[in-house]
Amino acid sequence: MATLLGPESPWMGGKKRTRNRNILTRIRQSQVVGRGFSRGTQLLVELLMRPTLTTLQKPKITLLNIPGFIERLCKLATRKVSEATGTSNFLQELEEWYTWLDNTLVLDALMQIATDEAEHSSTESSDESTLATIPLRHRLPQSMKIVHEIMYKVEVLYVLCVLLMGRQRNQVHKMLAEFRLIPGLNNLFDKLIWRKYTTSNHVVHGQNENCDCSPEISFKIQFLRLLQSFSDHHENKYLLLNAQELNELSAISLKANIPEVEALVNTDRSLVCDGKKGLLTRLLTVMKREPPDSSFRFWQARAVESFLRGATSYADQMFLLKRGLLEHILFCIIDSGCKSRDVLQSYFDLLGELMKFNIDAFKRFNKYVNTEEKFQVFLTQINSSLVDSNMLVRCIVLSLDRFESQTEDVKVVEVLSECCLLSYMARVENRLSFLFRLVNIINENVSCLNTSLVILMLARRRGKLPFYLNALREKEYAEKYPGCLLNNFHNLLRFWQHHYLNKDKDSTCLENLWTVIIYERAFLFILQAKMGKNKA
Repeated sequence: MATLLGPESPWMGGKKRTRNRNILTRIRQSQVVGRGFSRGTQLLVELLMRPTLTTLQKPKITLLNIPGFIERLCKLATRKVSEATGTSNFLQELEEWYTWLDNTLVLDALMQIATDEAEHSSTESSDESTLATIPLRHRLPQSMKIVHEIMYKVEVLYVLCVLLMGRQRNQVHKMLAEFRLIPGLNNLFDKLIWRKYTTSNHVVHGQNENCDCSPEISFKIQFLRLLQSFSDHHENKYLLLNAQELNELSAISLKANIPEVEALVNTDRSLVCDGKKGLLTRLLTVMKREPPDSSFRFWQARAVESFLRGATSYADQMFLLKRGLLEHILFCIIDSGCKSRDVLQSYFDLLGELMKFNIDAFKRFNKYVNTEEKFQVFLTQINSSLVDSNMLVRCIVLSLDRFESQTEDVKVVEVLSECCLLSYMARVENRLSFLFRLVNIINENVSCLNTSLVILMLARRRGKLPFYLNALREKEYAEKYPGCLLNNFHNLLRFWQHHYLNKDKDSTCLENLWTVIIYERAFLFILQAKMGKNKA
């Protein structure tokens, strides 16, 4: 399979292409709107990654406005593999392979598969000459037809991912919905995307794009990346469900006496998934089957997390909780013996989104983590790498703060008194322990800085900020590094101000995601002043 980014690409360290040739001509010559995507994908990706992104130069036509372009991508992504004549069983498949290998030069055939350009070949044998008059795609065994189709789809899905990350994301979303990309992928899920559960699917491989994967593994990863890009912070995420599942979300909101999410109400039900299960539910099913260290877990968790990201939706969380997602995540973290840091980080992040401000989730957590031994294993996993788990820590701290303001709710009071996780985080010494370590590692990850600030903001609301800062200073002296922690933290606060407070978009995003009141910007200046006194 041709690489998506060839050696000429500037993104792979090669030379930049000249821009003096007409882009539309080059795309059409590369058969981007036809069958071949290897060369076309390289041209498209480079075009989309330029500063102008999806906008061409004169006459300012966008790629999205090329007639049939997005529709063709959707059709290629969702078309079914051509069915072999008759019902093919195992013996028939073996016979097809034998005949094909006996009458075809394997190397030439594979080259033809990769390029899909030569439909005929010349051989010395008259029988072989007759065979060569048949298009290659129609004389391949069914197994090779599937691989052939998968190789196309890998590149198509990649192009769709790039389009979804561009400036015209909303327009792309509208077109993908109109051309029923998600229902089409849902119909392919069991037959092609996650066909048969075999040991070959369990290969542990890297998450980077240079991983030497088989076509099927690459296909699965690109599919999961597409779901992640499609669902992340966008109302079209509900297209991943079917009509019955949408009704279930409505029923959850009605039972909880809360209004339905506007995006759910506005979802066009003619564009959602068909069949007994939506795409999200199918993904959850295969997710639970993966071995502990399978790298598919990483991408699966990211795809499901993207469905939850954005404004917190109680109905969305309960939909996933009812399908056993929380118990599955806890099994992976506590009981499965999973050692992959990437997989664990993705599960920590997913767990944070699933439990955020949801008292039922904390009740389920306490039911699963029902022994001190299990709880200590969970804490060990969190503490082993706070860079990976700090988002979950932030979720717990913020959720606890919310619950402590809802003492009129009997269920909340009951869970607050019984949940081992909430009780643990309510103790000041445990919060300080997290804060000490987070401040020490915030150079590694801006997310750790945000979590540190959340802990200190909440401390200020309760009038305990001086106590926390004094504790940091005492920790410095105890470790015989006076000024180290506070000086480092003080400098990073300046970075935080520049990174977030001068950019309305980032600031608003942080507020929406964690309901931290950003009008408390003055807190930063108060904190800096207090830290200056402490350092003096």
